[in-house]
Amino acid sequence: MLQKSLHFELDYFFDLKRQIAIKRFTHKKFWNVVLHSLTSWVIAWCGIYIQSCIFPFFIQLFNIICIISICIIQDVSLGLVSLPGFLVIFYHATYLTSMTILQTLSLAMLIGLLQIFVGQKWIEGSEPFSGPNKSNSALFAVCDVINDIFIAPFHFMVTLGLRLDLREDIRWQSDTELRKIMSRMQPAP
Repeated sequence: MLQKSLHFELDYFFDLKRQIAIKRFTHKKFWNVVLHSLTSWVIAWCGIYIQSCIFPFFIQLFNIICIISICIIQDVSLGLVSLPGFLVIFYHATYLTSMTILQTLSLAMLIGLLQIFVGQKWIEGSEPFSGPNKSNSALFAVCDVINDIFIAPFHFMVTLGLRLDLREDIRWQSDTELRKIMSRMQPAP
């Protein structure tokens, strides 16, 4: 029987090697990583646009500062590389777009379906949402959804960099965490 939860705590959201290990565990094929690397920027843009319609500017600014800070905390050089991308989508979603919330939600749903059916079912050949349960906590689940909306472009950019052999130090650390995850997923004796 497979273990039902990996029992991660909230420190998971600041640990790049564990997050990349999970991405590598659930996104094994190169083209699926490429697809998710491109489409996750659109999902992040949708999230930022929807928050700009709901919340005042100082909350939006606080959110983008938190997103950038978390990326820089996880890895300084890669966080700084992703900084222009986050600033561009923040500026565009906040000031330049003329979409409605319904159009943005529709776009986010279409991109999500593209990721699920083309990425997971067609490219990976696996069932969507069949990866390991990271935690049983409701707070963790909420933070994980926020992480998957706003910080996924950074994680998929790093995962794509690993697939292209650009950062061997992160690969080595991620390999260690990936082995731990796979050993937790082994059937119990």
